[in-house]
Amino acid sequence: MSLHLARHGRASHWYYEHQTSHPIFHYPDILAALESGTVKEGLFESAAEQWRTLAATIHTSGQSVFIESAFFQIPVHPMRLMDWTDERIGGYVASVETAIAGASPLLVLLRHEDVPGAIDQAASWRGDWFLPFLEQSVARSAYGQARGLSGLSGVHQYFTAYRDLIDRRVAALSIETLVLDAALSARGDVLGAVASALGAPSPVTFETGLSIDRFAGKYIADQGEGDFDVRANGPDLVLNGDAPARLIHREANTFEIAGLPVTLRFVAGADGRMATIDCQGPLPDLSRTWTRSE
Repeated sequence: MSLHLARHGRASHWYYEHQTSHPIFHYPDILAALESGTVKEGLFESAAEQWRTLAATIHTSGQSVFIESAFFQIPVHPMRLMDWTDERIGGYVASVETAIAGASPLLVLLRHEDVPGAIDQAASWRGDWFLPFLEQSVARSAYGQARGLSGLSGVHQYFTAYRDLIDRRVAALSIETLVLDAALSARGDVLGAVASALGAPSPVTFETGLSIDRFAGKYIADQGEGDFDVRANGPDLVLNGDAPARLIHREANTFEIAGLPVTLRFVAGADGRMATIDCQGPLPDLSRTWTRSE
């Protein structure tokens, strides 16, 4: 959506949840809380102040800023797994709502009615490691231990209760909210609904005029992260690594990875085929050069 607004001349910026320059959370602090079951002192109190600072900046600049997962998902999962009460979690959410109210915020929530189906879908995207990770995280948490949660059924119970908690918190909000059915809404429908709420034109497919087969091939990351297979999928390029991702064309030989703040610039060799990829983005341990292997 940030790219869509930029294409229509509106200043915008998107913050990915794990990026190093995140304005609210340092993700390793959240990961440490998830792994240890304890939270860094003052983490969420300082987060509310960071929200206040960011809201003041946005109000002054007039820029549209998209902050992925930061209102609920990033903070509330550690809180819930540490078995914080609804009242305590609600107090934190209310403090953030107060902090950002002056910036005319819009909360967009993609809600899943079918929780087991959503978890299965996420696991199919992320790979074999994902379900065991969720099962371990829930079972060893204070929340899971207090309720005897284990295995896949425990994961389903936890995320169903989490969804219901978020439903209650959304119902108590005064800021503008847009709740979308993530399971039933096609990607275009979701983007169209958000664009409408922001007073922007509906997204359309941009014709690139590129011969995308020129970019296809296998590339090896310089930091030994494995092979990345770039292949045509209809009119799009798709990057197959740990999980498939669509490449969004920006200009010339430059693309962005859908869902990540990562820009890929393909560089041609002497034979005209793409030989390397220059990779840029605010993520830790990101390989900067990928070299074609075939």
